[in-house]
Amino acid sequence: MAKAKLQAKKEPEFQEEELQDLTVKIELTESEKDNKELAKGRRTEYVVPKLELEHVHVELEKVNIDSATFKKESTPYVQIFDPRSWNQFRNQALKLGFNHVRVLHAPAKTNLEIIDPTKAETKEAKTK
Repeated sequence: MAKAKLQAKKEPEFQEEELQDLTVKIELTESEKDNKELAKGRRTEYVVPKLELEHVHVELEKVNIDSATFKKESTPYVQIFDPRSWNQFRNQALKLGFNHVRVLHAPAKTNLEIIDPTKAETKEAKTK
C-alpha cells in the first residue's frame, strides 16, 4: 500500500510593499456644493486600508433636519461590508431609512445599485 502525503494548502504570501492603502477623492454633488449645511460631515477624501480593498466602503446617513432651525442634526458615518453583506444591504437600505448612501470604494464587478422597493416589480406584475 502506498501512503498518500497530505500537504497543507499554502496561503499566498504578500510582501508589505505589494499592498498599499488607497486614497479616494470624492466629488460632492451639486446639491451638496450649493447647501453647505447638507454637506456638513461628508467626506471629500477617504483612505481605504490596504487589507480592506476587497470590501465595500460606504458613507451612510439618515439625514435629519431640525424643522425649527433648518440645521442638519445627523452625521454621516462609514460602514464597511463584505461583498455578500453589501448585496443584502443594498436591497434593504431605503427600507431601513438611509437617504444618503455613497459608495466610497468597491471591488471591481460589484453591483452598486441601491434597490428602491417602491419601484421594484413584484412577481405578479412580471407574470401578467
